[in-house]
Amino acid sequence: MTKQRWAILAGGIILGGGLLWLIFDREAIEEGWCTLKPKAVGNPATNALATLAWQVLEPELSRPNDISDLPNGFSQACYYRMKTGDTGLALAMDLSSTEKLSFDADRDGRLSGEQCFPARSVNLRSDVKRQQYGPISLRCGPSDAGEAAVFYAISPPFSQPSILSLYPAFYRVGKLRIDGRVHKVAVVDGDYDGRFGPLISLPVPTRFRLPGSDIFAIDINRDGKFETSLYSRTNEVMPLSRMVRLGESYYAVDVSADGSRLALTKAQPAFGRLAIEPPDAKVQLKLWSDAADQFFSCDAGTWDLPAGTYQAIDPVLSLPDPNRGLWVFRVIDAGRLSLFTVRPSETTWFRMGPPFTVTADVHKNADGTVSISPVITGCAGERYQADFERNGRRAPDRTFKIVDEKGTVLVADKFQYG
Repeated sequence: MTKQRWAILAGGIILGGGLLWLIFDREAIEEGWCTLKPKAVGNPATNALATLAWQVLEPELSRPNDISDLPNGFSQACYYRMKTGDTGLALAMDLSSTEKLSFDADRDGRLSGEQCFPARSVNLRSDVKRQQYGPISLRCGPSDAGEAAVFYAISPPFSQPSILSLYPAFYRVGKLRIDGRVHKVAVVDGDYDGRFGPLISLPVPTRFRLPGSDIFAIDINRDGKFETSLYSRTNEVMPLSRMVRLGESYYAVDVSADGSRLALTKAQPAFGRLAIEPPDAKVQLKLWSDAADQFFSCDAGTWDLPAGTYQAIDPVLSLPDPNRGLWVFRVIDAGRLSLFTVRPSETTWFRMGPPFTVTADVHKNADGTVSISPVITGCAGERYQADFERNGRRAPDRTFKIVDEKGTVLVADKFQYG
């Protein structure tokens, strides 16, 4: 009986000591700042933090001038150029039966002495397989003591030139308090330079809707997840800017260069005003900015914004007609809204939409045929998709005619969607 009591007592001491160790060893959650620890991205198809950090590279068949040779065994080379910080870096892929990837790690133009990364078949989403290379570690500083950018490369499993996509292998995450409430925060090295701090540089190409910058995330609704959407106020993943908007307040974002520490400090930015017309329109407007990420979905009018540089991402314009119809136009090129400045105590004004200008984009195809596409342009130089809607229904196929100088109709047909 005595031995049993001693065993119970010893077990209690060990258990209590373990609980105390967990309690006191756990890092305290501080007001306004936190340390950030690295965490693996895992499957990039399901990780919201990787959404904006992809880098998409187009293939090139001719060898770049700054590459003098290839690794041994490369028999069917395809070339790419990635962006790392403010510079470019050449990569080469062997498309033969033993696919492999190499890159100019020391930037001397020679790939013969560089490491080769073999392809590994992965299934990122549904039943679509991809070839994955890496993890690839790229030293970006002047010495090996600096931080490295670590990433993976993904390509389709085809022995022909195709797009190569990059995504970071890690992000850094932590928790802090804002006004007494705990929020999870994170940063991602989205420009692949091994450090944090440079803000988004505008304008950025919008083909893939990727900012090419470091990424900041904050769990605004405190549900333990990072939600990402270009078309919602609940977006919690954004390009790294000077500030982040939480409710009606702005907080300055300060990330250490090595990504080990992050602080949010309440800010009082200087404001300017953005005005959008026509007044009877409804505007859905996503704005990337070096000041703060913004989203509006409301009647056209005016908004007070922190002074800074802005870029509109895929605006949507809705216009009523006298017959209770609602026309919806989606922008594919934001025109003058692609880059504009909001200055302190000044109003930046744009008129979108009508009167529209309709022209034709004529393109000769490789097979000798000609493609003709309608181009719808608004007052701010913005270009719209041709498949606009009225009351949720796509407009009927538009007709067109090609006539000669004498007015003789040479072709009469309909545009086709697709």
